[in-house]
Amino acid sequence: MAQYADILSVEVPAEANAGEIVDVRVEIKNLYTAVISVKVIGIIFVKGIAWAYVTFPTTYVNLDPDHKYQFWGYFTMPNNNVVVQAVSYWYGADGQWHSDDVMVKEIKLAAPPTDLGELQDIRYWNALTSTWQSSVPSFPYNNYAKLRCTAVNTSGKDYYFYMTWYGFNIYGQRLYQHVTQVTKLASGKSMTDSIEIFCNLPGTYSATCQLWASSVSGPPWQLVDWIGTLDIGVPIAYVSGVPEIEASIDTWHLWDWETNDWVRPSPTSVPLNEKIGIQGVAKNEGDTTLRMRIDVQIRSPSGALQMVLGDDRYIPPGLWPYDYPKWGLFWYATEAGDWEADLILRAGPSLEVVDRRDYIDVAHVAEYAPPVSEFSEFAISSFNKV
Repeated sequence: MAQYADILSVEVPAEANAGEIVDVRVEIKNLYTAVISVKVIGIIFVKGIAWAYVTFPTTYVNLDPDHKYQFWGYFTMPNNNVVVQAVSYWYGADGQWHSDDVMVKEIKLAAPPTDLGELQDIRYWNALTSTWQSSVPSFPYNNYAKLRCTAVNTSGKDYYFYMTWYGFNIYGQRLYQHVTQVTKLASGKSMTDSIEIFCNLPGTYSATCQLWASSVSGPPWQLVDWIGTLDIGVPIAYVSGVPEIEASIDTWHLWDWETNDWVRPSPTSVPLNEKIGIQGVAKNEGDTTLRMRIDVQIRSPSGALQMVLGDDRYIPPGLWPYDYPKWGLFWYATEAGDWEADLILRAGPSLEVVDRRDYIDVAHVAEYAPPVSEFSEFAISSFNKV
């Protein structure tokens, strides 16, 4: 029973065609003994899910005691039966709107829903592996959440289609919205589009995709398939805080220029201008796939520093030691003397430094000298004729 803003009636048609603009009229009476501000909100439910709102051009009115006011609004009929829920509100002395009365009305679709198109191959972006997958992923914040859908024409003839997208943050606020171009699709043909949301906080991010269709002969446009609603999206990512990164350097090997192979860690002798190399071996000690990379900082005999960067990789947990990832990094012996290197392991979404080994002796480089023959002391100094 209403306290102050009594809903007397909700007027809607008994049925409507898909794509038709439907009028909604809600009459409210002020039961209070003084003037109060009242408003109404209309929610459209499809299959029990809040799908859209009724647009009321008049947002609120100041109503005298025992007076009535009829709010007029409208919405676009989807390709399904709907329930219109009207909720009245009154404005209190505390500066807040208070919900009061509720009334619902059902509107039937004038013709059975037609199978014009549908959303297929729904995929979610896994920021840890940089791949699309069929299930909602979990990953740390400061990554992008994405939803991808493929719209397929299932009507049996040519139709025009477009998709509308809405993205929601962890508080359910709609932050992103875009509409695809109208595309003519033959029967069985498809179009694919996606939405992305930057996840700057831990929590659940969500999105909505709506597929609209119209015959080649022209409007009205019909909402033929969707995931999520204008108010509530479907989860597309479960985002956590940045976890403690568990990764370390397991060992390293050095490059043997004579055998063209890696040897166990021990300084090697290398001629000037030959190739020097170090191979870093790392392990993921955590429970989730981890972005990892090994870099090397080279220290020449003269003290000059040079950085050689490895490639980014996504390493799963639980690998056996012989499957640990290896990064082979090379440079040239441009100076004679002792060369050193610092192995640097980076891991996590932002590739922060998690382990390192400094001042590793990697090679001794000597100036080249021709080999001395074992018979050089018997060299002939002159020839005698016979």
